[in-house]
Amino acid sequence: MFFPPDACWGLRRGRDHVVEDISVGPVCPHLTKTLPGPYVCLPLMAKGDILGLLHIKNAFTPGNPEHHPETADLQQIATTMSEYLSLSIANVKLSESLSGNLFRIP
Repeated sequence: MFFPPDACWGLRRGRDHVVEDISVGPVCPHLTKTLPGPYVCLPLMAKGDILGLLHIKNAFTPGNPEHHPETADLQQIATTMSEYLSLSIANVKLSESLSGNLFRIP
């Protein structure tokens, strides 16, 4: 899905954007429909460059509170995932850049 960077509060601010209650927090404009529960937007960044966005929502069933993890747990999992993804994407970009430079003739 493509959208302008200013359509996400996480990308705008360059840090995690956590919405625990969609009726209270500012909801990102890139969401096409209202989500039933909390969500987290995390910019994927490496060396100051934005590589992408990790968006994770808590798709719990409102009538069944047993199966809905705490927002803090959701944010912790999402943060760990975004760190690994950022490093992986940066490594792939670096590898592609280096392999392209090896075959250049000066």
